[in-house]
Amino acid sequence: MTEHEILTVPSDLPHWKIRPAPDYVAAFDAFGELDDFTGPSRVRQDGTRWIQPPSSDLPYFWKAYAQDPRTTGVHEGVPGHFFQLSLSCRNPDPIRRQYYDSGANEGIGFYAER
Repeated sequence: MTEHEILTVPSDLPHWKIRPAPDYVAAFDAFGELDDFTGPSRVRQDGTRWIQPPSSDLPYFWKAYAQDPRTTGVHEGVPGHFFQLSLSCRNPDPIRRQYYDSGANEGIGFYAER
């Protein structure tokens, strides 16, 4: 992607990982998605998508993520939400660093999936 000038990823960008949800995180599953992306005070820390173990009882998307993490990897990880938020948090302009627009953020996530 770099060679074709489509996308570059800073060499010091932290990693985004998918991990099984430990009990202390799984307790929050009722609130929706279990992501720990990043924040202005943690721009050098890795991001995590916590998932439940595969099960026929999981809702559709959670089951899909547990069985094949590629779609959520590009939507939530790189070049998706984690990537966008990581770059935003590094922006020297304080307004651009703090501004969050869910519409644009979901657009980038959807674009990454396509």
